[in-house]
Amino acid sequence: MNSSQVSWIRSRDLHILTSGTLTYTSDSRFEVLHVPGSEVWTLRIMSAQPRDQGRYECQVNTDPKINFAVRLTVKETDMRDSPWEVSPTDSGSEHVTAAASIMGPREQYVHQGSTVTFTCVVSAPYSLGTRPPRVVDWFHSGRLVSIQADRGGISIDTEKTDFQTTSKLTVAGVLHVDAGNYTCIPSDTRPATVALIVLEGNQLLIQL
Repeated sequence: MNSSQVSWIRSRDLHILTSGTLTYTSDSRFEVLHVPGSEVWTLRIMSAQPRDQGRYECQVNTDPKINFAVRLTVKETDMRDSPWEVSPTDSGSEHVTAAASIMGPREQYVHQGSTVTFTCVVSAPYSLGTRPPRVVDWFHSGRLVSIQADRGGISIDTEKTDFQTTSKLTVAGVLHVDAGNYTCIPSDTRPATVALIVLEGNQLLIQL
């Protein structure tokens, strides 16, 4: 976009939150993420709250002006959204089953040649009788991901603690063929899936 300026605006009060790499709000939860030389401008809102809901607009000061609007919905979590499942047993007690979750949005956009890391977290109240998963496997569009793949640039790092298991899948030098669904499948645990969309050439990506 050459020298064009990218700004994020909150529509309800027309507050300019960011312009370029600068932030124009006293609320430190807002920040813009941008890698110099790229065309990706991400507005990040940390610890999002219900009051943050609404319409946000990204503007590029080209001629004519480019506008892109998104609507943010904040869902308040409760025990039903916790990273484990609770189900009744025949004896009337409750059985706790861990469930996997992949950090970040369910659709992730990257440009060809970049590096992407998916982080799968399995949390559970192990004191209630659950056990950390023995194995965490990653699948790409139904096929097991192997660090021995001919393409190279793939690594999987898994760490276990008393409270959770974390598995990170990193794909370096992303290619068009790397697009698709990535699924984290820990043993004896409900899996989680994220979609990777690979952008070609100079496609502009604007994210909230």
